[in-house]
Amino acid sequence: MADDIKEACTRAFASVDVNGRGYISRDQMILALRILNFNPIDSEVEDMLHENESQSFTYEEFVNFVSRMRLPSLEEQKMDLREAFALFDRMNTGFILKDEFIEILTQCGEMKIDEKEAMSWAEMLDLHKDGKLRISELEELFVNDEDAQSILNSQSWESV
Repeated sequence: MADDIKEACTRAFASVDVNGRGYISRDQMILALRILNFNPIDSEVEDMLHENESQSFTYEEFVNFVSRMRLPSLEEQKMDLREAFALFDRMNTGFILKDEFIEILTQCGEMKIDEKEAMSWAEMLDLHKDGKLRISELEELFVNDEDAQSILNSQSWESV
């Protein structure tokens, strides 16, 4: 694995292993993956859990899991986000109400998050502070993270 990718994994792991125990829980694993701009669905994480009976992950197990994931291209991410957005923007207004966004994140799909995290994301995304989340704001957060994208897309993955 390239040094810059391994460094990004190290930072992500360390940021969620707040107690410095050397292992992280399932929820911390998901958070670390999100830091790296991956958004695993529950079934992907469940597959990893089946391989790991302890329900916790060491740094090496985390890096191994990351090395097996494929990060979608920016265009694929943008297209997926726009398609998902269109499902909830039924009137084609170009925005989703903040309360609807919180409900989507906590109730829909395979990647549900808790209400506190959803509210935090909604506050952060409501750049105009008008209770509306625009597709451009969501793309900026979820798609245009060029630093993480360039690190993860510039290298071919290989085993540690």
